[in-house]
Amino acid sequence: MLATSLLSSCRLIPDPSFADLMAARPGTRTAQPEVSRDVAYGENKGCVLASDVLCSGSQTLDLHRSPVGTGSRRPVLLWVHGGGWTMGDKSEPLPANVLRQLDRGYDVLAVNYRLAPRFPFPAALTDLKLAVRWVKAHAEDHGWDPSRIVVVGHSAGGNLAALVGATPGVTALEPVVSGDLGRQDSSVTAVMAVNGVLDLNDTATSGPVGAAYVRMYVGCTACAPARDASVAGRIGRNAAPLYLVHGAHDPMSKPTQGISVCLLYARADRPCSIDIVDSGPTQSQGHDSWAMINQTEFERFIDRPTA
Repeated sequence: MLATSLLSSCRLIPDPSFADLMAARPGTRTAQPEVSRDVAYGENKGCVLASDVLCSGSQTLDLHRSPVGTGSRRPVLLWVHGGGWTMGDKSEPLPANVLRQLDRGYDVLAVNYRLAPRFPFPAALTDLKLAVRWVKAHAEDHGWDPSRIVVVGHSAGGNLAALVGATPGVTALEPVVSGDLGRQDSSVTAVMAVNGVLDLNDTATSGPVGAAYVRMYVGCTACAPARDASVAGRIGRNAAPLYLVHGAHDPMSKPTQGISVCLLYARADRPCSIDIVDSGPTQSQGHDSWAMINQTEFERFIDRPTA
């Protein structure tokens, strides 16, 4: 069902039975979170006029506060939407797997970022790094644990999440900030990318849609900028642990992209695991694998102790 390998230590994780996987899926939530919308983490607020339909994203987030009292500082989950780096918004429904973390004591922050083609690479990535710095700078105010920040994203959001985790401290990709934000860093505890686009040159060969997204984001295909915006060449020894989920028949984000990245993580002596969904609903084996995520493994991964 789910072919799973922890490639960084060459260890196989037992394949869960379908019954076990379904039992681990999110159930009905009993408590509703308090939500603060359009919280600014940067200066770009997006649309000024209602008619400005091409406002190209914003440096804002929606803060979903956990209704669960933990008695200690709360961990933070940053959710990064997809949309080919050119569309999408934090107001879109969050995956049930992510919302479930509110009941487990996580505050969930759905993050917007600037969009291409008006803002090409690396604008979206520097925005996500700015959001991480903002969380750390405001941890005391919100009761957050700055040492427990995980980033989860889908598709293009998975690309951005993975790059946040792989590139802490890379000056060319960091936001130019000062004051409290400048005193923080963009390192995170762990990253999960679902159907993440990890190799842009490969995705550009998937068909005209993939090629169009890549071209709008970096300006070209089969080119150095597309490599720069991919994960493979960005993995350092400080990369955060990475958990990947791919559909076996996903043309936009082929499983081979994830396998290649996990092998590179292994060379850097960093943890990386990958689940390949090869059964269940057709769409889950394609570019929307959320319904088949192993919730137990997901939560074990994001709950991992900090180093």
